[in-house]
Amino acid sequence: EKSKTIAYLVFLIIGGFFIRYIFTPYETPLVLDSLQYFWYGIELNILNEFPSNYDLTNNMWPTILSPFFSILDSQSYLDYMNLQRNASIIFSIMTSIPIYFLAKKFLPNTIALIAPIMLIFEPRIILNSTSGITEPIFLFFIISSFALFFNKNKKYVLSSFVLIGLACLARYEALVIVFPMIIILFFRLKNKKFKILYPILAIIIFLMVITPMSVIKIETMGYDGIFSHVI
Repeated sequence: EKSKTIAYLVFLIIGGFFIRYIFTPYETPLVLDSLQYFWYGIELNILNEFPSNYDLTNNMWPTILSPFFSILDSQSYLDYMNLQRNASIIFSIMTSIPIYFLAKKFLPNTIALIAPIMLIFEPRIILNSTSGITEPIFLFFIISSFALFFNKNKKYVLSSFVLIGLACLARYEALVIVFPMIIILFFRLKNKKFKILYPILAIIIFLMVITPMSVIKIETMGYDGIFSHVI
């Protein structure tokens, strides 16, 4: 059963890559938000310091891209843009793994296998994943955090707050999910001996994840890009 599930997911992942590469406009330059992320990542790679002349609400995505830009040795800017597209596609496809485990917690295994199909072959998600923007990595962190959060093992539950913190750094909207998660965690543990300890640890872990980048954002742009925008 386990080997069949693995083979099924591998087949879906291969199919997901195939269909995305068919529809990816590799000859077309990036535009709008994806272009902003591109230039931010390029400048970060060249200067080796966080740029202060970009008004990006969240800069995690171009920060992740920057080291990969340094590895690529090309004279064509399209090669760097397509690297950004490919990274976005990889995160979109790999989200099929945590979404399967998340669905499996609420549905029978055979039905749970439908969840990655819906994610991989949904037309708007396919189009979104080829644009080089933040949504694929955002969805990857959000869904992965949920898959860990609804686990019976408390260590996995706490580690979900690492991923939700990373999701906040990708897009600040993830912050509105943190508060319900803490409330749910409190009620899940209300009959446990250390029911207060785990929500407090979850908050500390979350703050430890978002604080370094938030400090950098305040120093370079004047706002943290998370609480400043949600408020």
